[in-house]
Amino acid sequence: MKLLEAFNLRQSTDIAGNLGATELELGLFRDAAEHFSYSLRTMPASADPQKREATKTRLATAKEKVGTLTIKVNVEGATVFIGDKAIGLSPLPAEAYVDPGSVTIRATADEYQGARQTLEVQAGSSAEVSIELTKKTGPTPAEPAPTPVVDRDDAAVAPSGSPGPVVRVSPDGDGDHETVAAAVHSATAGTTVLIGPGRYEGPVVIAQDGIRLVAEGEVLMTTENEPCVVVNGIGCVLTGVALVRRGKKDGAVVQVVAGDLLLEHCDVSGSGAGSVVGVDGPKTTVHLRHATIRDCYSGVAAARMTIEDSHLVALGQTGVDAVRAEWLEMTDTRIESVRRAGIAIGSTAATLGKVTARVSRCEIVGCGDSIGGAVEVGRHSTLELVDSRIERAEGFGLHVAKTGEADVADTMFLSIGQRFLRDKNAKPYRGAVKLAKDGVLRLRGVTVDGHPIEEGG
Repeated sequence: MKLLEAFNLRQSTDIAGNLGATELELGLFRDAAEHFSYSLRTMPASADPQKREATKTRLATAKEKVGTLTIKVNVEGATVFIGDKAIGLSPLPAEAYVDPGSVTIRATADEYQGARQTLEVQAGSSAEVSIELTKKTGPTPAEPAPTPVVDRDDAAVAPSGSPGPVVRVSPDGDGDHETVAAAVHSATAGTTVLIGPGRYEGPVVIAQDGIRLVAEGEVLMTTENEPCVVVNGIGCVLTGVALVRRGKKDGAVVQVVAGDLLLEHCDVSGSGAGSVVGVDGPKTTVHLRHATIRDCYSGVAAARMTIEDSHLVALGQTGVDAVRAEWLEMTDTRIESVRRAGIAIGSTAATLGKVTARVSRCEIVGCGDSIGGAVEVGRHSTLELVDSRIERAEGFGLHVAKTGEADVADTMFLSIGQRFLRDKNAKPYRGAVKLAKDGVLRLRGVTVDGHPIEEGG
């Protein structure tokens, strides 16, 4: 659907309204309601009143076929799920729409016990769902205690796991340094840099091992046509910072030249201009945890990647670029609105090296062009895909190239291969998987729009 591709590339009021109208005609009522709602929320006050009323009427028509939920969570910033799909952080900006039937709503947040509610939803009904999260009493054996919040009025004490010296940065002069760049430049190996709330200019170049940059509040770091952070050290950590690279020149928002980086609770943006990679470390190890990467050409590219509980969205080329990687481990992550592959594992055109990837409990939504796959497995590379969902791919859901290998279990493909589904004589699951000659594919517990599919299906 060209309108869906256009919306994935540029989310606008008009495209959302037109897409909703098409989905309404096709009987995709939940999708239509979501896009009409988005169109109304983003419609300027100066919009034509007739256009606004027409959109309201169409939204009302779609809502007659779905359930409408107002979801409230007692903890701000909690991740809200409908089923296994993360729909946003609390407080949610709008109502949520669900298909009729049994629906499970849950929420999770750091330092809180997760909670859920299951309810039966009727078409045309509305309901309010309140999720109450309670503080954890202590770390579980499988989960380390969270890094303590550092009180600015306390003595300078390094966060847990970082026994080195601590320095503070404050733009108003109430600290050891007024800029992050100056603090890092003067830091010794193992230093924790606590960054006070405010806006800072990059780039920040980390040339020592074990440097930790930790935001103590809302911290924004921006640059023009150069990386916000350059890492050239082992065991470096970046926590809680929003990073924005502006300008039209190619490059990265975060450049890992050597060593390794843990990026957690960070928001990385390329501002949508130029061929910008969110996190780039072609010869290094990168670990993303609770991170968001958006409005870039590609999301993340590194030799060795671990990605947990993260969100990659609105990307022009590739979500996770593992074409030249050694290995990828990804869990509980959502990749959406990517023009080409959501995940590229090895090269489908040439043998650049063997890549091993394991992807579990992930969602790949609105990724892939009309001739490629939302997930690409290249030559001599292997993928284990478990308990995941691939949805709304224009071309193929999964493409396994010559000599590539994929083992897929307990995974759903939904609305896959739109270009194939235009053919009324095509099988309903055609386009879900493309397997090249000499490629290997093993399927177990896989469905395509509710149809079970096995090898050769």
